[in-house]
Amino acid sequence: MRRAILVALGIGTIISSAAAIGIGTTMSVEPHAMSRGLYEVALFHAERHSIRSVFNLTLTGFSFELSSCARSCGDGVVDQREECDDGVNDGGYGRCGRDCRWDQWCGDGVVQPAFEQCDDSVNGVRYSDAGCSPSCRWPPRCGDGLIDAKFGEQCDGDAGCSGCRITGE
Repeated sequence: MRRAILVALGIGTIISSAAAIGIGTTMSVEPHAMSRGLYEVALFHAERHSIRSVFNLTLTGFSFELSSCARSCGDGVVDQREECDDGVNDGGYGRCGRDCRWDQWCGDGVVQPAFEQCDDSVNGVRYSDAGCSPSCRWPPRCGDGLIDAKFGEQCDGDAGCSGCRITGE
């Protein structure tokens, strides 16, 4: 989280969100009033003296450690080198792994028995026994014991049924 401290210097006065402070006075923010985090100090100054300025700014009590703006695996932001990054990256089915690559998922070409019946990495079959469905379950097909009317089945394995069509016998 980024927080800001705003100090505006006008002609003859320092204007802050706390109060107007005259030139020559000191304005400070006590460290205990600020929680740990990144702060931006924005200073706006209108100088009346173009030669031999009387403006003086002293900053104390700041940590001048350089920070790194590089992205890393585990920061919760997916960058171009990562497949995923949920900030936890503890892996598992359908979750992001420690190396910011998908751990196990429907479509990886590996059957995860606890979650999938099949996984041919294509998983595009909606009806038939020619492959796996998009949900990594066997797709509906003639002969599975279920009547799937939306695929034109009239029956499924019953007497008088042939090719999932009623034969009238």
